[in-house]
Amino acid sequence: MNKHAHAETRTERDYVGEVAIPGDKLYGVNTVRGVENLTVSPLSIAHYLEFRAAFAQCKWAAALANRDNDVVSPQQCDAIVRACQEVIDGPFDDSLIVDLLEGSGGTSTNMNFNEVIANRAQQHLGHVPGSYDVIHLNDQVNRSQSTNDVYPAALKIETYAMLGPLVTQVEKLAAQFDSEAMEFADVLHLGRTCLQDAQPMRLGQLFGGYASLTYRLAEELVSVRDKLRTLPLGGTAAPASAHRRISIGCLSVPLTYRRRGIYGAVEPVRRNAEYGCVLACFGRTACRCSVSSQDRVGSDGSVVGSGGRAGGTASSGSASGLVDYARQG
Repeated sequence: MNKHAHAETRTERDYVGEVAIPGDKLYGVNTVRGVENLTVSPLSIAHYLEFRAAFAQCKWAAALANRDNDVVSPQQCDAIVRACQEVIDGPFDDSLIVDLLEGSGGTSTNMNFNEVIANRAQQHLGHVPGSYDVIHLNDQVNRSQSTNDVYPAALKIETYAMLGPLVTQVEKLAAQFDSEAMEFADVLHLGRTCLQDAQPMRLGQLFGGYASLTYRLAEELVSVRDKLRTLPLGGTAAPASAHRRISIGCLSVPLTYRRRGIYGAVEPVRRNAEYGCVLACFGRTACRCSVSSQDRVGSDGSVVGSGGRAGGTASSGSASGLVDYARQG
């Protein structure tokens, strides 16, 4: 269903018609249809490096599992794995052009990755992109998978990766608040009630409360992140061979996470991928809670530094001014 015109372009065809594709690009006709019909933002699927890497790692692990199940040859597997590593490294970002927020339920995203990986694997085996005669985007790259399992699995892997640095920074902030609580343990300052002067309290108590809050936020982020280690690969769409798909999932999930140095488990129950969306909501809620809580901590600096008698306690009307005051005496 493909023909090659000249070095500058190649032509691919689907049931809608023919599409001319730049000869130096690795995407195919499915990607073009997705871009034409589903572009709603300026962001592409290559925008977040963690998402790009996670999707390629799912394809990588599935190729190894398919090889072990004798449905993909070792040569095809090796070519796919090489292509996935290159996608992770980033030289083909200009071929990952589907909108990050496209509304096809992830199908166009999945097909964009399938086409890029298939065409690059074709090149590794000495064949031209667009022919799909040795490595087909569906028969080999997407074998034993569907958008319904790969897309939520990639989102989980991406979110797990992105939450790690956040957890580290929140824990560092909590430790800093703890340190300030000990430093200011004997410093008295006026409390605040309805923006007015209130009973005196120790400044260390205030920062101790901030520390306790921030430690709890870090624990919640860790808890949500830990739940993301279970992936829905292999059993979330109505397959022609359910047992084969689940066996692929049981193989590919450990392979996917082994590359990241963490333990993962498979979700073999059909339609369980939807739970990944619930976990994504939990993650978003935990992040928003962290942001809003620390915003409150920041605004407290202005509140406790205002009032009839306490107005001069924070030289800048901020949390940093309050700390400066405490350290002065």
